[in-house]
Amino acid sequence: MSPEKDMAIVINYWDAIIDIVDVDASGVLGEIRQSFKQLYRKEGEWRQVEYREDHWENRQVGPHAHCAHFWENWVFIPDLGENAIFQYHYDTKNKKLVPDTHIKFEAGSGPRHMAMHPTLDICYVSNELFNTVCVARLDKSDPQQSKERLVPIQYESTLENREQISYVSEIKLSPDARFLYVSNRGDNSLAIFKVLQDGQLERVDIVPTGGKFPRHFALTPCGRAVLVANQDSSNLTLFSRDVSTGLIKATNTTYEIPAPNYIRFL
Repeated sequence: MSPEKDMAIVINYWDAIIDIVDVDASGVLGEIRQSFKQLYRKEGEWRQVEYREDHWENRQVGPHAHCAHFWENWVFIPDLGENAIFQYHYDTKNKKLVPDTHIKFEAGSGPRHMAMHPTLDICYVSNELFNTVCVARLDKSDPQQSKERLVPIQYESTLENREQISYVSEIKLSPDARFLYVSNRGDNSLAIFKVLQDGQLERVDIVPTGGKFPRHFALTPCGRAVLVANQDSSNLTLFSRDVSTGLIKATNTTYEIPAPNYIRFL
């Protein structure tokens, strides 16, 4: 949703189609204003995956856009398949995205999701295929100049052993932005990072999620609990959270639900 809450960016992961859709005052979606395929490779340099097994074996033969984040006058859209974050200028008058540039990440890393720091010009990017978090500086100098606004400055592993088969998924800051959490699908854990004064990270713990393939998780608005969606074991697990240390502890409370995929506290 745009800062003005009058348009939404809708992303299709499978083929990286980006739709810009009107939103009325009541929150109802309206007409599609803009639709395009996010891609920087030329014809013949990529192909569309055809089925799920093809996708799992060939994650980067074609584009796979994941999410969208507004920041200042720009929008960032990570693309796992293109191994880059695409940067757009947001045209507030016409409610459209104007292509600006793309920021290439480490080859094979697969940028997936982002978390924007609320007070620092810093963002965090989860790299699905490398099991890392990238800390990136956001540059808002001279907004009229076309340049890369997202500059990677640190990479930290979400695992003790990065060689094991695992894929990072969700990434979230605590309500006070003092800690960052990333879920590991395969290792079946949450990695916990302390956010340092300059926005860089220090990993402080890795905690089993009590289930398989933690696709998503959410912190309560008060920050005193974490609920994890373990997709392949079909359960939600509840953790208590120490607000001062950021550490979490299993409560042995489990909710059975088929293939949970997304959690949101209202």
